[in-house]
Amino acid sequence: MFKHFIGNVYLFHPEPYAELPLVDLPIFTQESSNARDSLLIQIDDIDLVPTAKERMEPFKRQRILSMDVIKANSGIEPSIQIRLAEYLKVNTDILEQLIWDQTPSWEELVVLCDLILNFLASSKNGLTDKKLAFQIEQLKKKSIQEIIRDKITYKVEKEEIDVADKAVANYYLKWTAVLIQSGQ
Repeated sequence: MFKHFIGNVYLFHPEPYAELPLVDLPIFTQESSNARDSLLIQIDDIDLVPTAKERMEPFKRQRILSMDVIKANSGIEPSIQIRLAEYLKVNTDILEQLIWDQTPSWEELVVLCDLILNFLASSKNGLTDKKLAFQIEQLKKKSIQEIIRDKITYKVEKEEIDVADKAVANYYLKWTAVLIQSGQ
């Protein structure tokens, strides 16, 4: 320490940027395509820029779901929530299978998983409603640690583990919260 050297600097890679790249924070810029509707819907009207207010207008005008329900499902795009609600409004026989006393039966769980995969999952990656229902059933019988240990032991494909675990963790809990809040 406290030594100084005089000499030339040689670069063996590209020169660093003079300025750092711009970081887009969708909550502030709001107008970019990076600002998802599920984020903008959480912001008070007073804090929205005019173009973001216009984007939120169709969600406020619709009469299928209340804004409270849409906001409670943070992270799920409002258009997907509305499309699902419209589907359930038309297919009332499915809606009846989503009303449980405590935990759903196998058939009810398969119906729920089918809705999750068709409306809420971004990609299925080979996952079916029955596979997802099976994963959820496993949570009733074993701890998460045991399930993961079993999957590692039997070398189940990584992609299937990720998809199933994310679907179970994210959607099963959110779905039940939606049904409880909507009074179904």
